[in-house]
Amino acid sequence: MLEKKLSKALDELMDKATSVKFAQFNDESSEGNSEDTNSDDGSMGQKILELQKVNRPPMNQEQFDQKFAYVRPKSESQLKRSMKKYFRRYQAPFTSLYAFNKFLKSTIPILDWLPNYSIREDLFYDIVGGITLGVMHIPQGIAYSSLAGLPPVNGLYTSLFPVLVYMFFGTSRQCSVGSFAVVALMTGGAVKSVVADHSEYIGHEAQITAMLCMQVGLIQFLVGFVGLSFITTYFSDEVVSGFTTGAAIHVFSLQLKDIFGIHLNKTDGISYLPQMYVELFRKIGEGDTNWVTVGMAACTIVLLLIGREILNPLLQKKCKLPVPIPFEILMVIFGTLFSALFHLHSKHDVKIVNHIPSDIPPPAIPHFSLFVDLVKAAIPIAVVNIAVHISLAKMFAKKFNYKVDANQEFYAMGLTGIISGFFPVFPPACSMARTVVNANTGTRTQLSALISSAVILFVILFAGPWLRTLPMCVLAAIIAVALKSLLEKFGSVPALWKVSKIDCSIWIVACVATIFIDVTYGLITGIIYALFTTIIREQWPRWHVLANIGGNFDYRDAERYRDAFFFNGTCILRFDSPLLFTNVNRFKDTVNKMVQALDNQISTIECDEKPIRNVIVDCSGFAFIDLMGVNTLKDVFVEMEERGVKMYIAAAKAPLREMFESGDLYKFVPKSAFYPTIFDAVAFATKSSQAGGGIYLSRTPTYSFVNELAHTTDE
Repeated sequence: MLEKKLSKALDELMDKATSVKFAQFNDESSEGNSEDTNSDDGSMGQKILELQKVNRPPMNQEQFDQKFAYVRPKSESQLKRSMKKYFRRYQAPFTSLYAFNKFLKSTIPILDWLPNYSIREDLFYDIVGGITLGVMHIPQGIAYSSLAGLPPVNGLYTSLFPVLVYMFFGTSRQCSVGSFAVVALMTGGAVKSVVADHSEYIGHEAQITAMLCMQVGLIQFLVGFVGLSFITTYFSDEVVSGFTTGAAIHVFSLQLKDIFGIHLNKTDGISYLPQMYVELFRKIGEGDTNWVTVGMAACTIVLLLIGREILNPLLQKKCKLPVPIPFEILMVIFGTLFSALFHLHSKHDVKIVNHIPSDIPPPAIPHFSLFVDLVKAAIPIAVVNIAVHISLAKMFAKKFNYKVDANQEFYAMGLTGIISGFFPVFPPACSMARTVVNANTGTRTQLSALISSAVILFVILFAGPWLRTLPMCVLAAIIAVALKSLLEKFGSVPALWKVSKIDCSIWIVACVATIFIDVTYGLITGIIYALFTTIIREQWPRWHVLANIGGNFDYRDAERYRDAFFFNGTCILRFDSPLLFTNVNRFKDTVNKMVQALDNQISTIECDEKPIRNVIVDCSGFAFIDLMGVNTLKDVFVEMEERGVKMYIAAAKAPLREMFESGDLYKFVPKSAFYPTIFDAVAFATKSSQAGGGIYLSRTPTYSFVNELAHTTDE
């Protein structure tokens, strides 16, 4: 009943106040209306307090803790808790047969889903998806192997062994592991570096890539085993997207020599791409272009674009085709036949694939003597590999409503690399293009990997010699078209700029550094810059003046709400950042600016006794605080006290208050200065103001208080 009456009275007073605008009063209107406004606002303030008392009376933090029996939890360090959790994870499987069975199924997921496999519901889609993937693997494996500095057959091996291993350990149903352009390019850089230092490996590059594959797998496995899978959070979408787009430029650029039929001197290292373009344009200008390869590449690109972008969508819509037509494999077949019929290699000097072995190599122990030489290359490849893989796995798991275990994916990719490293492959990765096609064909499980591997095995054992006359310019054109989806990400930059300029700058820095420096250093630069922006944002965080909204319990940013009430002589500050050594000076400056603005506001009030100045710090934005932050709160409180300003600290979380106690803050700042909510702090502050003879509440400040402070937020 009381609440209804108070609500009705509040509504009446709100109606009376609707004519008051949220803007700076000029001197004339302030003088003419000050008496009426003050009367209404004072009454409004009393009603607000009465309404809030219906819930509970105002109290400080110490009273609140006593009333509701606050108990500090048993102290235990975060490191100790993490170590207990870590060892418990590996002890639990051996506590019972049920726990061991559950552990075994989570470690080898195929033991869980294969016994429950539905032949009637899933087999058709897995067969269709497997054949489609196998067909896609063939041209991509052959083409990307050249990026890795290997013969074509090694690309087919990379599309065979890793695919089978991942089928046993992976939790993603759609991810297509195998050759991937960006990883192949990074592998090629590592091969060049090792060969330059160890000439005995010239002609034995597959031994280098096999060791690199195992090393990348070991890194991924150890990251999962130690429980460091959280590091993927440092690879933001903007870093990964910018880097992969920049790497796509490298991959595309390396195809130009085959498209134009020009032999270029091998260049690598920092800023090699601009040097390559200088040499390419020089040789084009000198007339070294092979127009036969240019014509074949151009025809391949046009036919692929027409087939992929126009015919496939049209035929799937009109004819209800379950899978898209594999135009890439058609181009491989046509290119091979055309080259053989017209003897393009012998008559027109068109570079061809040449010999492809028709056998499966036995497993062999990789050369561990190269371990140290490859660490520098293995780490960034492992980072790119898992960042792309986890992103795609989570995206399609969400789309098809199932869960992927991120930590298990580290194990899966790690074991895939370790086991595959016994064969002449280069590091496998999850391909974006194949994964999208795999999802679109309706693939249900990783059993499709068995079908695609059978397709690859057939090509290796029987169809390899048929591909001997395949022109390299056709493969270059296939790669160029496959990069289209990556290069299209340049079009997302304007939209990203509108949403977040900082995130857009991260994308641009990662992309530009990758293009103009190097692939590996571009990734490192992107990650460092992204972390740097985080530090900068914490060093210069946003802060806000809060006001009471609509005469209720809410306190929000005053610059965003026009139906706002201010308490004369009282200012509420929220600092949206942890209070750390990087931003304590900004916090001090902010409080001082607020007090100065508060003095300016009070100077405009025409009354005999000026309100007591109150500053309320809303600590809800402090996610955590360091010792320097604690000392800063102490210094600011003491300084305010010396200037005659009462400081109230509100909404501090329990861990912060425990840090205050550990940092001896309460020796300098009494516990009575802490309040559980802004409401409690405001209640005590306004009582203090009333005792000093000040005006209690004002809907519109007579001084443009918020506007003044808003201009200081960017300083």
